[in-house]
Amino acid sequence: MNKQISKLLYGVVIAEAIVGLVLGFMAYFVRSFDRVTGVYFDGIGRQLELTPLIARFVFGADSLWAGWGYFALDMVVFWSAIGVGAGLVTLASKLEEKQGA
Repeated sequence: MNKQISKLLYGVVIAEAIVGLVLGFMAYFVRSFDRVTGVYFDGIGRQLELTPLIARFVFGADSLWAGWGYFALDMVVFWSAIGVGAGLVTLASKLEEKQGA
């Protein structure tokens, strides 16, 4: 039973990584332009604005971004997902060890 749960946890981690990669790609590499309003949007629908000089200098950001709030939210979500994924992998490996012992 523990082996099945550990495989399920590994599957959840893989799914989390795939979703994270797709959303990250859409957020930072996909853009659309609304000709009516003259506004750019990223791939997940956030309105883009000009990047401040400090962000371009420090982060090497492109000329458009969603803003400081979304940047902070993106970092929190990214590092939280890394932590959750690492925790699930650790839990899965402990369940496998418990099964083998």
